Amino acid sequence: MGGYALGNLASSLALDIFFDTFYDSDGANQFQKIKSGIQNANLGVYQTAQKKSVGRMGTTITVANVYGKIYI
Repeated sequence: MGGYALGNLASSLALDIFFDTFYDSDGANQFQKIKSGIQNANLGVYQTAQKKSVGRMGTTITVANVYGKIYI
């Protein structure tokens, strides 16, 4: 992605929110935790952009879920 204002802030904010959501989601399956984490991170970055009146602010997030001892 690139070119948007405050990309460094968006990146760190998205990671913080993603991990907070992922590890605080008791009882949810792995897919739901990842989905909720990404949705909350997106909302957090959007809301921060609105508060700071910077227009568009964004980042890219990539998630990999390693499960068990399966090697491919």
